[in-house]
Amino acid sequence: MIKRNLALLIFVFFGINIVSADDKCGYVAEKLYELAEEDVKITRSRDELAIGDLSLENTLKSVRKKNSQVLDRILDECGWPVKNKYGDAANTAAWLVAQHADEEPEFQSKVLNILLPLVKKDEFSAIRYAYLQDRYELKRSGKQIYGTQLMVDSDGIRLPENEVDSLDDVNRRRAQLGMETIQEYLFRAREKSKQK
Repeated sequence: MIKRNLALLIFVFFGINIVSADDKCGYVAEKLYELAEEDVKITRSRDELAIGDLSLENTLKSVRKKNSQVLDRILDECGWPVKNKYGDAANTAAWLVAQHADEEPEFQSKVLNILLPLVKKDEFSAIRYAYLQDRYELKRSGKQIYGTQLMVDSDGIRLPENEVDSLDDVNRRRAQLGMETIQEYLFRAREKSKQK
């Protein structure tokens, strides 16, 4: 009887720890939704302002810095929120936070290193990886690989030619990932901006 109770006590004790260890990341999806929702809300408010109005820039930078710090802790504690464990929405929210961490290039580099093996195993979108890589490279070197980062100014929506090597090379790399051409991408972005 004592042995059985001891075995039961050990099972319960270790079982609770195992559940707690698994459960330590149970908050991840909900937290990522919150971070992404906050970013999107402020970004939309900023986008409704007139071109050149920077009144929300400091708020946006502050939110994005905080969000990247939270995601960094999540990555250290739980790893990348892969779709098969956390769902597509959490995966997308984490990518959005990393994508918008423009003031944190070391963090973006860390995320790219985490994501590359997942892309190779088809566990993360190569297209989303390209967007993040362009964002990082643009900040680091002033150049883009896939031409995903467009500029909006008084001249409209455009891809600055000095940010890419050649449109033919960019279109070839985009095609390898199943992306539309730069020309189609620009047309779609311009049409979408007319609908606002």
